[in-house]
Amino acid sequence: DNVSIDVAAGPGIELLSPTSGSLFQESDRITIQATVTDPEDSPDTITVTLASDRDGDLGSASPDSDGDVSFSPDLSVGSHVLTLTATDGDGLSGTERFTLVVNGAPSAPTISLSPASPVTTDGLSVAIVTASVDPEGDTPTYTYSWTRDGASAGSGTASIAASSTAKGQEWTVQVVARDGDGGVSAAATASVTIVNSAPVLTSLVLTPADAYVDSTLEAAVGTSDADGDTVTVTYDWYVDGARVRSGTANSLSGLFEKDQTVEVVVTPEDDEDEGDSDDASVDILNSPPGAPTVVVTPEDPYAYDDMLTCTVTDSSDDADDDSVTYTYAWWVDGADSGRTGRTVAGSATAPGEEWECRVTPDDGDEAGDIGTARVVVLGDPVDYAHLQYPCSATVATGDELDVYGWVYELGVTDSTGEGAGIDAQVGYGAWGDDPSIDDSDWEWFDAAYFADKDGLSTNDNDEYLGTLTAPDTAGAYAYVFRFTTDFGASWIYADLGPESGCGGLGTTDGFDIDDAAPLTVTD
Repeated sequence: DNVSIDVAAGPGIELLSPTSGSLFQESDRITIQATVTDPEDSPDTITVTLASDRDGDLGSASPDSDGDVSFSPDLSVGSHVLTLTATDGDGLSGTERFTLVVNGAPSAPTISLSPASPVTTDGLSVAIVTASVDPEGDTPTYTYSWTRDGASAGSGTASIAASSTAKGQEWTVQVVARDGDGGVSAAATASVTIVNSAPVLTSLVLTPADAYVDSTLEAAVGTSDADGDTVTVTYDWYVDGARVRSGTANSLSGLFEKDQTVEVVVTPEDDEDEGDSDDASVDILNSPPGAPTVVVTPEDPYAYDDMLTCTVTDSSDDADDDSVTYTYAWWVDGADSGRTGRTVAGSATAPGEEWECRVTPDDGDEAGDIGTARVVVLGDPVDYAHLQYPCSATVATGDELDVYGWVYELGVTDSTGEGAGIDAQVGYGAWGDDPSIDDSDWEWFDAAYFADKDGLSTNDNDEYLGTLTAPDTAGAYAYVFRFTTDFGASWIYADLGPESGCGGLGTTDGFDIDDAAPLTVTD
């Protein structure tokens, strides 16, 4: 009996790629390559199968004539133990086991961009509305990529600074989630367009702060526009809540009265939008009456005799057309006399006093500017005076000259000693220059009581002595005496008198500059 035994070797299989333990992403195409050898059978007669402990049978294939065989399985996410089995025609087989890991990608997040309608002054920021979830439980991280008008504009940050944005730009952000094993989610995308920035009022001042019916109100404004657009301003003017003007005029006058409130509402606008309005207001105040025109009569009053009368010759102007009343007050030599009313009795006055009438207008709301008028009360002129001695003189420049003059005043000088209330001066000026008309170019020197002199009766006259100093320039001059009973408010000028020589007629015939005493000044 014979027995025939065949001793055969089974096929061998070797994994070429990938290496065992390799990590693949869910989206990767996985290619498994192996080579098969068999000592008896041709490689292309051998069947190779691929199986996963996770996904089960993954299919079969026959090697090529060189024994190379490949698979492109669609593996589920997770770790796999894979087995390659090569089987020949005798049913003999060889196997190769290896492992692969398929990493699951995180889910795509849901995002939003804020603000939804940004302007040039706004920055942009991304908010994760729905977080990405990783199937393996990792905590994903996010990557940000920005484009501006389609061109790359930076990455890595979740925000864009306001300094980078401008009106009309379109900004897009893409956000992807990544896990620790290199898994990348689908991109989440959001876009916004930078819209126009409305102009802004930076300041508003309504002047004047104290406004009257005749004031011109003016609104001064400051504006800015983040986009650099040209800004126009509209002014709406209201008087007691009723609009009286609208447009580009920033001033208003003549359309309001006292006690009304004027308001201006200012609105800025560029070529696309209006900005926020602002307003300012002012109350129209009462306009006080202006100063009246006032005169005091008589113009040259004499002490003790003439009554002073104050008269309003031109009434006060009142911009509000209010009825104006007047009050009167009298001041003497700069002090309040306590007297009121339009008149002052002559008996209350004295020589040399300056009386001022102050008239205060009032429109019922307030007093206005005071109108004033002044007069100086004159004394009773002396009854007689004359230049006594010398009747002429010749002196050198700078020399002194004693000059005497007489004065008579009934009831004053006709007693022994100096009569009260009389002042005297001696002075010189250019020959022909009349001091009774204009004494501004004359030089005057005070004279003092010297002695009593007889006139029509004993001690009628008072004699005064004055010492003048000759001018520094040689020439022809004249000198005279003058007397006052009102402290210089008025003067009586005394010459020699016509054709009288020394001790002549003096003021008996008035004053004539041709009858003054000649003064010759020599070098």
